[in-house]
Amino acid sequence: MGKAKVEKLCPMRIISRVPVRPPTDKNKLVSFRLIEHCLQIKLSGFIFIISLYKRGKSEGEEVMAGVKKGDKVKVRYVGKLQDGTVFDSSEGKEPLAFKVGSGDVIDGFDEAMLGMAVGETKEVHIPIAKAYGERNEEMMMDVPVEQIPDDLGPELGMRLEVGAPDGGVLRVVVVELDEKHMLLDANPPLAGKDLDFSLELVEISA
Repeated sequence: MGKAKVEKLCPMRIISRVPVRPPTDKNKLVSFRLIEHCLQIKLSGFIFIISLYKRGKSEGEEVMAGVKKGDKVKVRYVGKLQDGTVFDSSEGKEPLAFKVGSGDVIDGFDEAMLGMAVGETKEVHIPIAKAYGERNEEMMMDVPVEQIPDDLGPELGMRLEVGAPDGGVLRVVVVELDEKHMLLDANPPLAGKDLDFSLELVEISA
């Protein structure tokens, strides 16, 4: 049997020689030695060179980096409640664009993006604490009927904007209405709920 032709895969500067143990089977181990990041083994007339290099980027190959804090991303998503009801989706719209770590989205959604690569899809469960938090009864506002503007014409389920003490705006929904008062709920609509998302990363930019 002739010797195998071995292409030179690594630099051939010898780092160290390793003592050879006596062969224990019919394959005669002649020698082996560590040559830089390669292990060269001569076995029964064949020379094997095993590269110990960590695989890097080949010529013409692009290494895809994962999302990190501070990256700007575009993502397609479908959001569902625990009973499978879809409460929001990017289907038929432009992908959601935001800066990771900026606080533009809920914590669980933000954290789910970390490490994702372009084209990657992911199913993620976001608990209440990482979504919109628990419901807060202090966010319920009871408005006497005499304080309701005459031209408002409130109805159950109507969404309104009211002025907050700090000068901001609160988005509220009418949850109770009778001849004496109107009860407004300023909690986020998804407060107190676990959420599930299907994600697809479309783009990363610095």
